Amino acid sequence: MKQKGSTYAVVAILLIAFVWVSYQVKRSEMAGQGSVGGRMNTSPAKSGLISRQAPDFTLASVDGKKVSLAEFRNKNVVLLDFWATWCPPCRAAMPELAELDSKYGGKGLKVISINQGEDAATVAKFVKETGYKPLVLLDDGPTGDKYLVKAIPTLVLIDKAGKVLSVQAGYSPATHSQLEAEICKQLGLKYTPNPKTKRAVRFEHY
Repeated sequence: MKQKGSTYAVVAILLIAFVWVSYQVKRSEMAGQGSVGGRMNTSPAKSGLISRQAPDFTLASVDGKKVSLAEFRNKNVVLLDFWATWCPPCRAAMPELAELDSKYGGKGLKVISINQGEDAATVAKFVKETGYKPLVLLDDGPTGDKYLVKAIPTLVLIDKAGKVLSVQAGYSPATHSQLEAEICKQLGLKYTPNPKTKRAVRFEHY
C-alpha cells in the first residue's frame, strides 16, 4: 500500500508539471515574441515605446564619429535599424532600407543602422563590401536595451518631434511598403505602391 501511494504521488507531480509547462508554452505563444532574425512583426499596441519619446543615445559611427539621436530632432523622420552582419533577415532588409534612404534622404528621412555587438572592423568590412550608404553606428548593448530589442532586425520609426511611431521586429516582404507609406505620410508626400520595383543589390551571400 505504501508503494502504491508513492506511485500516485509521483503521477500527481508529473501531471502538475505537465500542466505548468503547457501553460508557460501557451503564454509564450500569446506573447508573440519574435526570435532573433525572425519574420514576425510586433503589434504596436504591445510595444512600450509607441507614442513615447524615443530614448536618446550617442554612438560612434564606423569611422569613429560620435552621433546623437538628438541631432535629428525637429529636422528628420528617423528610421532606426537594429541589425548584425551575421543575421540573414537583417541583410535582406538592408537593400530596402538603402532604397528608402536614397529616395527620401533629401526630403527629410534619416536611416540609421545600429549594429548590435560586433567590432568596428567587422562592420566596416561589411559596409565597404556591400556599398551600404545609410549611416551605420556601433552599439554593444545599451542602446538596444533602451529600445527593448529582443530580435533582429528591429525597425523603429520616429517622427520629427522625437516620438516613436512604430516598432517592427523581424522582416517580411510587407515591411518595406508599410514603412514607406508611413514615411510618406510623415513627410507630407504622396505614397504610390510599386510592387514591381526591382531590388538590384542583395547581401544574403556576404
